[in-house]
Formats: sequence, C-alpha cells, structure tokens
Amino acid sequence: MPFQNTTIFDFETTGLSPTEDTIIEIAAIRIRNGKQVGTFSLLIDPEREVPEFITNLTGITDEEVKGQPTLWEALPFFKQFFGDSLLVAHNAAFDLAFLLEKCREYGYAEPTNEFIDTRALCIEHFPYQSHKLVDMCEKLEIRLDGAHRALNDVRATGNLLHKLNKEYGDAMGFKNKLYYFTKYGPPKGVPVHAELVAIGK
Repeated sequence: MPFQNTTIFDFETTGLSPTEDTIIEIAAIRIRNGKQVGTFSLLIDPEREVPEFITNLTGITDEEVKGQPTLWEALPFFKQFFGDSLLVAHNAAFDLAFLLEKCREYGYAEPTNEFIDTRALCIEHFPYQSHKLVDMCEKLEIRLDGAHRALNDVRATGNLLHKLNKEYGDAMGFKNKLYYFTKYGPPKGVPVHAELVAIGK
C-alpha cells in the first residue's frame, strides 16, 4: 500500500503571487492505509477584497469569506491536520509556494513534508497535452464537479493519483519532483528538497 499516510490538498487564492496574494480556501483529505480518515475544508477571510476575476473563477465572494477564520488562525489547524504525511497536489509548486510563504509570513515553522505533484505524472505520461487538472480529468474520464473549488479539486486529484498509479505503478517514483517547462523557468519559492526537472528546450 503506497499511500499509507497521505494528505491531498488544494488552495484557492486571490492571485498567483505567494508574496502579494493570499489564500481564501483550504481543502484537504487525509488518507491512512488507503482509506479516507479525515476532511479539512475551510473558507478564509483574506482581510481584503476578493478580486472580481477570482470570484468569477471560483464563485467565492466577499460575503462568503467575511468573518471566516483568518489565515493566521487557520494555518496551525491545517498543519496539525496534515502532520507528517506525504502531501499531494496538482501543480504542487503553486500550493507549496503559498504554504511555505504564508508560514514564514505568520511566523510558523515551514513544513518539510515529502510531496507528490500529480501534474508531474501527467507531464511524464501524457506529453504534448494540456496538463491542467480539468483537462486531465476529462481525458481520463474522472469526475470533476465545480472546478476551482478546493474540495472538488482535491477529490479529483485523489482520483487522478489513484488512476495513474493503478495504470503505471510509478507514483512514488515522483516523490519530491517538480517538472517545469524551460521556456517558463523553474518555479520559485518551492521546498528546498524539491527536485526540479526541466522539460523541453
């Protein structure tokens, strides 16, 4: 059983920059011995307006997040939820960069968990295609209701990981690997133990 202690997670954010933007939704599913044992789903008050384009993308409004826990309040609970587990995310460079930056910003210890990026598996096994979660789910006939809401994306990512590992059996070989296309340059703000793999010329 390769995924004995795993947390699949996803963030929705106010933008793309971990230093300038912030997290407005956290969702995660904890797996032990191949079975789901916990769910974490929380809207976050960003203490600023949610940009209109983010509301259009996610459906998350200012009214929904106002009065919810702040990220400073939520991060310790999220860190406790995932503990020492293997972290899994689709396009993990994005989510991990936000997680590390916000831990630094609020004075919390930066997690050093090992991780798997399902996007790396998709790039390896399905080159020359779009590797967005919604496109991979469509290709592999994985249900994804309400893309760009964190818990929906987490469920889809878990199903994607399961399907890819069942088909190819090599998911654990992608531990701590982040694939990136050379024309865009390597991702920034990722864990120091990440192995960056350049793709393309």
